[in-house]
Amino acid sequence: DMKEFDDDASNGNSASGPGSTVQYPSGNTGTNVGNEVDTFTSSLENACAESTLKTLNGLQTCHSKCQTHLCCFTTDSKLADQNCAGRIPAGCSAYEPCKKLVVPPAGTELVASQTTLSTRVETEKQVYDACYFGDDPTKVTEELVTKCHGVCAQRLCCFSDYILQSSCRDTVGDDECELYSLCEQ
Repeated sequence: DMKEFDDDASNGNSASGPGSTVQYPSGNTGTNVGNEVDTFTSSLENACAESTLKTLNGLQTCHSKCQTHLCCFTTDSKLADQNCAGRIPAGCSAYEPCKKLVVPPAGTELVASQTTLSTRVETEKQVYDACYFGDDPTKVTEELVTKCHGVCAQRLCCFSDYILQSSCRDTVGDDECELYSLCEQ
């Protein structure tokens, strides 16, 4: 006999129903949820701080923590139907520090916009010029990372897992995402 999830009395933490308790990964049972969200948001703020986003490792760490909620901060009109801020406002609020990933750093030109880059060749050249460092890790400077982030910001959604709501590959297409392949390094 298979039991319904909510009928599983073995752990006392059924998902719904009278007297049920929701248990969060931290072990919190719902009384201090605000503190847990604050701690989570603080952790994201640290991972996605402007100073952190000036390093490749920092960008990668922030992206890995944020990729599930990049849809919250879509500003590209091409991706307007993917914006999930209205569907999951509490989730988007908690992930607010991730917005820095999809907004180019101050002082960089927004080059991912298709109104700025009208052709595939121009797009590919802009990404290459901003992000290519070959096999020489010494070329990875704060300036390179900042320029690359500026070029790649609006297409980081291309590198979110396909199954995630934040992936934009289906919307913009594999061809366009491939133009930004150096952004994934």
